[in-house]
Amino acid sequence: MELGGLLREQFQQYASRTVPTPQPVTLSIGANLFDQPPTSLAALIEQGDVALYQSKRNGRDSIRFVERPMADLSQ
Repeated sequence: MELGGLLREQFQQYASRTVPTPQPVTLSIGANLFDQPPTSLAALIEQGDVALYQSKRNGRDSIRFVERPMADLSQ
């Protein structure tokens, strides 16, 4: 959470200086936490993508984590 917060803060500062837009440009982050190395990179990416879009649907400019054992990621 701390790293994601720092990334969002730095992105917001950079974007406000370099990308003049009517609405603020924000950063949404989706991430996976798992207890075993991935057996399927595709499943890992898919779960991160699901978390990202949950973050966007819940107001954007946020961080969403999916925490699952790797056995659950293959389903």
